Amino acid sequence: MLVWIFISTFLEFFYLSSYYTCMKDIKFQEKIDFRTQGLMSRKEMARYLSISQRKLSTMMTNREIPFIKIGRLVRFNLGHVLDALQRFTIEAD
Repeated sequence: MLVWIFISTFLEFFYLSSYYTCMKDIKFQEKIDFRTQGLMSRKEMARYLSISQRKLSTMMTNREIPFIKIGRLVRFNLGHVLDALQRFTIEAD
């Protein structure tokens, strides 16, 4: 149990430190290319999809979008999420 806590804490620290290293030079007003940023957090994914975090959680519960869970840490791969959302596309007649 202690080893798992250490590993999950290390992975979370490693991800966040590399994420903030990449993001420190990006201004808030700039458009971010999320495909090059790797995994996204709940807040980032909700902002990217223009939905609330609650709606995102509902979609996760209903297994409508794929996500990665490491301990309590939840991350999304944008490419996989966009592929999964293609089934909600309604084609014009």
